[in-house]
Amino acid sequence: MTLFPLGSQEGSKAKESVWNQPEKFNRLLGQMDQDFQKLYRGSQSRDVSLAGSGLEAAQVTCKGCHRSHISIIQPVVGFIIYFKA
Repeated sequence: MTLFPLGSQEGSKAKESVWNQPEKFNRLLGQMDQDFQKLYRGSQSRDVSLAGSGLEAAQVTCKGCHRSHISIIQPVVGFIIYFKA
């Protein structure tokens, strides 16, 4: 499976760097995945600090990738972490 199947480049808002520098894009994508895994682990263990740091790291990675690889930067949606007591 790939995020960008053959032919998806046409009409995309992605900058040429996504297609010309796939290693950098894939590295950032992998980092964001690790950050979201940290958020998930924190939410599963009810560790607010771990979940919060995972979310913050994911947002930083997401914004950085959008600045580098997307022609239009959309605002990052805020999340509320709720733990049922």
